[in-house]
Amino acid sequence: MSTPLDEIIVEIAVIGTAQRVTAMHPASLVEVVFQAPVNADRATIMQLARQKVAYRLTKLSSSSNPANRGGTLV
Repeated sequence: MSTPLDEIIVEIAVIGTAQRVTAMHPASLVEVVFQAPVNADRATIMQLARQKVAYRLTKLSSSSNPANRGGTLV
């Protein structure tokens, strides 16, 4: 799943003193959500969103076995 990050969809919602950022990679339907300070500039948020989506894509491609994904099976 090594798709280039040519396009990501980013939604930013200001909530009090923070920004809730949701970034989605439409080709793989991978979504990440994080918070940033309300005074963070857009370029920094976009760069962080790309990095987080790329990290998530890497994690998904390296863990083809569901038992190796961490967490607790119940």
